[in-house]
Amino acid sequence: TAYLCDQPLLWDGRQLKIEIERGSAGLYAWSEPERSFTFLERMKHRFNPVLLPWKTVGMGRYTVDIPAEALTGHKQVLLRVCYLGDIGNAFAGNELVSDNFCNGAPWDVRLDCYADVLKNRPLVLYLTPVRKNVTVDASAMAGLQEKSDTEAAELLSAELIFVDDYSVGT
Repeated sequence: TAYLCDQPLLWDGRQLKIEIERGSAGLYAWSEPERSFTFLERMKHRFNPVLLPWKTVGMGRYTVDIPAEALTGHKQVLLRVCYLGDIGNAFAGNELVSDNFCNGAPWDVRLDCYADVLKNRPLVLYLTPVRKNVTVDASAMAGLQEKSDTEAAELLSAELIFVDDYSVGT
């Protein structure tokens, strides 16, 4: 049998599962007699994303308090970050847990692995600014100098995403 799904479809050796992080997933199976896919079932994710507040603690530096109870009971817990800047770094305590080169796509930081650290302290995000309208001045004695008229680093949103597996046919 061939299956088709709009979310990740997983086989664990015994059970077919669908991994869902938001919304729902439709599962279809190939029907040889009809030579087409037929709808089997739709599974709805039981957990909605949660927008989190943050604090600005310096230029391009933010803290996000993660509710301790949100970090357990799921396959994965992600912080989906949208930001303006060049490079993002996420720290749990003193440990760099994720980094990202900004390309306009959301940045997912896995948090459930750091539940012990994050229950006592916030996640710290450091965003290095992207420089706009950069020009290079070659007249300097010390070599090339870059000059820009603006720099931008800003946290736009921080959202908790809960990822879970749902067994097919139950």
